[in-house]
Amino acid sequence: MRVPVYFVDGYNVCGYWPKLEKHFIKGRLDVARQKLIEELVEFSMIREVKVVVVFDALMSGLPTHKEEFIGVDIVFPRRNIVALREDGCPKVWVVTSDHLQQHAAYGAVCSLL
Repeated sequence: MRVPVYFVDGYNVCGYWPKLEKHFIKGRLDVARQKLIEELVEFSMIREVKVVVVFDALMSGLPTHKEEFIGVDIVFPRRNIVALREDGCPKVWVVTSDHLQQHAAYGAVCSLL
């Protein structure tokens, strides 16, 4: 059986989470990204879920690619939420305050956090 997936809008979370916001505002995106990834790896192990964190390539300055950690996929640029459902994920939880991502999540029958 496949595990639920948490789809995290990385820069959105970095800009709103006080723990990461200070790095994000100062333009230290690499620090904010790394701290978020560390938190998500721990979350993934504790909750026994898969996490896909997506960082928009335009803001990152990094080429399009995918990295994998234990329980967490880091994707540059965005991965389509619908693709996760099509891949057979039983439940996709979307973590964002981005209205476009929220509408995409509703259309893909995902849950918002």
